Amino acid sequence: ELSKIASAFATSGRTNPELFDTIALASSKQINKFTTRNISDLALAFATQNHLSPLLFDDITKITLSHIDELEPGKMSTIIWAYANLGIESTDLVDAILTRALSQLETFGPREFANLAWACAVFDHSSEVFFGSNPRFYNACIQHKESFEPSDLLKLHQCNLWREEKGYQNVLPSDLSGRCIRAFTMEGTNKSAAPLQDVVRVLTNMDVQFKEKYPADSGYIVDIMLRIKGHPIAVEVEGATHRFGQPQHLTGSAKLKHRQLRKLDGLSLVLISDQEWRQVIQENASYQIQYLNRRLRIIT
Repeated sequence: ELSKIASAFATSGRTNPELFDTIALASSKQINKFTTRNISDLALAFATQNHLSPLLFDDITKITLSHIDELEPGKMSTIIWAYANLGIESTDLVDAILTRALSQLETFGPREFANLAWACAVFDHSSEVFFGSNPRFYNACIQHKESFEPSDLLKLHQCNLWREEKGYQNVLPSDLSGRCIRAFTMEGTNKSAAPLQDVVRVLTNMDVQFKEKYPADSGYIVDIMLRIKGHPIAVEVEGATHRFGQPQHLTGSAKLKHRQLRKLDGLSLVLISDQEWRQVIQENASYQIQYLNRRLRIIT
């Protein structure tokens, strides 16, 4: 089956865009024969590979909506996570999944629950039925609070930040909220890629004052923080976990981080893709300095 081939390859850690283009085309031709498991497995495989196929996901949206009453928590969670990870917005699909999820929220596992909350944050998809005065979301947090894995805590913190964006109080119990922000901050300090160190080296040669791995108030760790004429600027050096495809697209996670840094921390962002930086680093030191000067001046 096509979904099994895609899943097997996605979990292998290898990439093969041509193969996934072929799978997308073949799957679209027979999408009406797919079971809900086939659909969720296919969506997960494409999202894991960061492989965007708009026509296939249009077909997945249609077939999922037609089978929405058959979706179990695991499949709902997988599909909505896949769409959020790839940054594919479908208001009708998210509404349908949230409505379906609300009727069986108590049967969601901790990871399924965290994926659902995170996707709403990525899409900035307000659902007062889900997050508002209805206490079921809060109660589900309490139900699972001892079972959340670190990756779940990261997602829940971003959901908490999203509610802050919307002007609401946190949706998480205070003790769980504290665990989330600690996990979130710890995760952000782990990044140290070669392109980032190259940018740090060039900024040092420019005699610019800056801080690496700067902790923003929101809990995000900014790659490089500096001020120009009193204006706070965050420089983010972004790789495969932030951008994918040709032309490049931002992942849902990257979009969410950018939005929250701007809205909650009041930062201007300079975003440097590692693909772009690989070209810059081939040039001489003078060109590298000119490049960063130009990028920083655009912001100020």
